[in-house]
Amino acid sequence: MLEMLGFHPSQLIIQIVAFACLYFLLKKVLYGPIVRVLDERAQRIGADRDEAAALRAAAATTQAELEQRLGNIESEARDRMQVAEREARAAREQMLAEARAEREKLVAAGIADLRREREKLLTELRDLVADLSMAAAAKIVERELDVNAHRALIDDIVDHGVK
Repeated sequence: MLEMLGFHPSQLIIQIVAFACLYFLLKKVLYGPIVRVLDERAQRIGADRDEAAALRAAAATTQAELEQRLGNIESEARDRMQVAEREARAAREQMLAEARAEREKLVAAGIADLRREREKLLTELRDLVADLSMAAAAKIVERELDVNAHRALIDDIVDHGVK
């Protein structure tokens, strides 16, 4: 039947043997090195993927550490701001207390000055009233007066003072 198709069995066997020799020769010379190159390349790609995964993991770890440090820095900044705020309030309260104490001292000194002035004025007023009384009594004693003359004399003394 193969002869009818134009194939001779001997030629078929020779072609099969030639194909097998060509296959083994190509496998040894061509496919072997190509497969080796492809395997090496696959290994390099695998190693690069592993390295990239390791770098991604390291980057994620570094990012987590940086975020934690940033959180710590923010927390520390908040704490420092609260401390500074408390210190400012304390300083303000201290300054207010000092100002109140100074005000109280000034008020007390002013009150003391006013009391001294008042006492001085009261003393002068008493002396003046005593002088007026003495002058009025002296004038009354000098002359006997009736009630109207007595009033006129007192009004004159009050209006013009003692001479």
